[in-house]
Amino acid sequence: GRDVVNYATNNKGALVIAACGNSNNANWLFPASYENVLSCAATDTFDVRWSQSSYGTTVDLSAPGTYVYSTWVSNAYFSSHGTSFSAPIIAGGAAIVKAHFPQFTNLQIAEQLRVTADIIDTIAANTSTIGLMGAGRLNIYNALTDTLKPSIRIKNSILSISNDTLYISGDFINYLTKSSPSLKVKLYSPSPYLVPIYDSIVLGIMPTYSIVNNSTSPMKFKILPNIPIGEFADIQLNYSDTAYNGFEWLRIYLNNETAQLDTNNITTSINSSATIGYSDAAKMIGSGFTYKDGRNLLSWGGLVVATSNSKVSDNIYGSSGTDSDFVAVNAVQKINSYPEQQRFLNIFNDNNAGFSKNNIQINQYSYAFSNDTLKDIVFIEYNIINNNTSTLSNVYTAFYADWDIGLSNNNKADYNSSENMSYIWPLAGGTYAGIQLMSKTMGNCYNFDNDGSNGSINIYDGFLNFEKWDAMQTSRHEAGISNNGADVSSMISAGPFSIGTKDTITVTYALLAGSYKDEIIKSAKAANLWFFNTTSSKSIMHELEIGLLQNIPNPTSDKTTISFTLSKNEYIRLDIYNIDGKLMKAVVAGELSKGKHSYTIDLSNYNSGVYTYRLSSNKGSISHKIIKK
Repeated sequence: GRDVVNYATNNKGALVIAACGNSNNANWLFPASYENVLSCAATDTFDVRWSQSSYGTTVDLSAPGTYVYSTWVSNAYFSSHGTSFSAPIIAGGAAIVKAHFPQFTNLQIAEQLRVTADIIDTIAANTSTIGLMGAGRLNIYNALTDTLKPSIRIKNSILSISNDTLYISGDFINYLTKSSPSLKVKLYSPSPYLVPIYDSIVLGIMPTYSIVNNSTSPMKFKILPNIPIGEFADIQLNYSDTAYNGFEWLRIYLNNETAQLDTNNITTSINSSATIGYSDAAKMIGSGFTYKDGRNLLSWGGLVVATSNSKVSDNIYGSSGTDSDFVAVNAVQKINSYPEQQRFLNIFNDNNAGFSKNNIQINQYSYAFSNDTLKDIVFIEYNIINNNTSTLSNVYTAFYADWDIGLSNNNKADYNSSENMSYIWPLAGGTYAGIQLMSKTMGNCYNFDNDGSNGSINIYDGFLNFEKWDAMQTSRHEAGISNNGADVSSMISAGPFSIGTKDTITVTYALLAGSYKDEIIKSAKAANLWFFNTTSSKSIMHELEIGLLQNIPNPTSDKTTISFTLSKNEYIRLDIYNIDGKLMKAVVAGELSKGKHSYTIDLSNYNSGVYTYRLSSNKGSISHKIIKK
């Protein structure tokens, strides 16, 4: 959608106008909330916001949207309400402005409508939406007669955070009449986590289409601590000059719930609460899943954990929209990684699952390598912890991916059993994408025809818990078998597992992409070769396992010693985590020589309980438990 809007605006000179929605909330609706769209809200005959009109920081302009008499079904006329009536009124106003000022560009038309609108924020009934109904209510007469105002907007904005400071800069563009020396911009934010430091600059005289860049003197906010995960701040830019006032909004995430994994040919967002690619249904948070900087390939994807047809935890598609069973414990963060590797950790649990809750916590490690062999692969490792007071039995895990490659309804899917991989490709040819279970035990693959055709589970009518459970245990290898292909998706599952109280199982999936079938299969083979280290007589994991000793003493009240032996020089990391998966101490990280290594750890300031120490190499990891008395 965004690409279409930008093409129409920048390549064809069109002015894109859209209704902001009839949901009576400030949620962003698309395409209205995209940049380069004139977003329209609805007012009544008293210039009061229509009770069901959406509003918000992306709204540009309001227009009447109640009791609009227009054509209706069955060859009739009818009086109705909605922002869909406001948008064509504004579109008509834009056409009149273009006819009167033929020299205006598409963006100048939009700005002329905005700066000449009648202010409605001062009306008592609009108090709750001040600054959220756009510049005001459309006034076509003013738009045709008032040509003395400038109109400033920021483009190429840069909002960057360094330590506890937010910096804001960009290109300030004047689209209309030359400004006076008094023109300035001043910032305001309703966020309780932002305190202004340097919040205004003088832009001065700006001729039409001139630009002022403030990158050498950015505006600043101080960021306060203890920000919740996913918290964003809206920032209002208020412009003022002689007989001109205007504003617009910017948004920034202060405690980002996503991180970018981009060290090789695959770029994707790792999200704090279990999804990959995007963390919101509007696909505004996250970068999707791209291969070699191409188009997004993944509509939605993430982990599923289930113990029965009613105990299912996930954030993938649900009965309506997407489920939100998993909630972040702490935000995704970059952690120490090995040479040629990028690595992130995020921790979440299923506390939002209600009656479907399995009472689990997941420590997710996401990593990728830049070397040629593994350049088309991303690994997602899930460490699933049982927080129940009894053993959790019959546990299945799955990774679900709704791939959309090229035309989404022209895709096909199949399964490669030798590599434990489901893969999807477009009928017209091009990029392949897949999911691989990193296990020597055969996983279960279910490839969906999303519309339910050919006996598939139907995703379109809602993806219910019992259907997810069935897909975890039922094989369906082919999808999109018709001549034209179909809209398809994939799930690869593993299990059943049994997890003891406070114990952990680890399941790893690989997400792959390639330019053709043989290439993605080659990557799958490389993933297996790396993961299981089949080139040596025994795996690094086995070497670590026989070399890592239980700490002494254990239990301990203060100090304990951890020892391990390496069979060769190796990049090693030794970390200690609490029972919630929080990193308590990074003991060592670096290249260690062959032989025995011992580290004495002082736990005297730690609370009583169970801790885990993990020894990791670039081939894998192994953990033991410490009991602190």
